Amino acid sequence: MLSRSDRYKKQKKKRRLLQVFGALIISVSIGSGVTTVNADQDISSLLTNWFNGKQSASIQEIDKAITAEKELLKLELKEALKAEMQAAEHELDTFTVAEKNARIASLNKYAEELIAKINIDNSAEKAKVTNELNAIIANAIKNMDAVKISPATPKPKPEKPKENSKPKQTPEPPPVTEPVPEPVIEPPVAVPVPEPVTEPVQPPVAEPTPEPVTVTEPITEPNPDPASSDAIIDSPQANRNTDVEDEKVEVE
Repeated sequence: MLSRSDRYKKQKKKRRLLQVFGALIISVSIGSGVTTVNADQDISSLLTNWFNGKQSASIQEIDKAITAEKELLKLELKEALKAEMQAAEHELDTFTVAEKNARIASLNKYAEELIAKINIDNSAEKAKVTNELNAIIANAIKNMDAVKISPATPKPKPEKPKENSKPKQTPEPPPVTEPVPEPVIEPPVAVPVPEPVTEPVQPPVAEPTPEPVTVTEPITEPNPDPASSDAIIDSPQANRNTDVEDEKVEVE
């Protein structure tokens, strides 16, 4: 597509050619007698009017061409601007993604360097815990050494009772009965009878006296002390035959 200056030069050449061609036609027409010119008419004024008409027509044509070209250039400019904006937006998005990835990579690298530099020294805490444990163990050993262990005395074995020996039975005490109080019978109260009503008054019936109830409380035998039982078994008096003693008492 031609630029504005090229188009203007081309139109200028056309206008000159038209002027020359018009001058030739006028000269031919004058020479051949196509038009009748009065003697008193000035040829210069005719040419001037003709050139003025052509000039206005040329100006209008140029104006129309410029207007049409301007609209075309506007459309081209809009399309070019739209394409340029899309390209710039795509380039900006690509640049943003690249910069973001680069910043994330540098941040990860810095974090890895910090992690590599981390070194916690807990030797002092370990030594403190070890000293505390050693002190506890030493104190426990000291307390164990302070305990005096007395020699164990042999315990005599209890002798087995004979088969004929029977354990002495304690007689059971008689059951204790608590007296039950007898109910007190109140004397009958005479009820005044009205005069017109003559009904026999029945004597009050005495309630039967309940029989006394004997309440027996269970007697719990005391549990024998194991030490006393061992002492009884170990003593020679407990191992003697009680049946023989009973027979002796009966004989006496």
